[in-house]
Amino acid sequence: MAQLPFPQFISVKQWAAELVRIYKKDRLPVLYDETKWQEWANIVAGSGVFRTNGIPSATSIKDSKKADSFKSFEEWAKAVYIIMIKVKDK
Repeated sequence: MAQLPFPQFISVKQWAAELVRIYKKDRLPVLYDETKWQEWANIVAGSGVFRTNGIPSATSIKDSKKADSFKSFEEWAKAVYIIMIKVKDK
């Protein structure tokens, strides 16, 4: 996890590519369209080590409508980073 950069001052696609590279065993999809980061984040949250460690989804369903759980990609990615750092330290 030490290799994963903190998700600030890095593009969405670069950070996502690093996550895919570092966690290649989890076979994460590549983020091709950064406007669809929430869909990609939801797939990540439901995959392998991320699901096991409680990575939150980027969206949720409220009153039968999709609701954003995070204001931005950076906010979601920081949550992932913090959770995965804690996992690594165990």
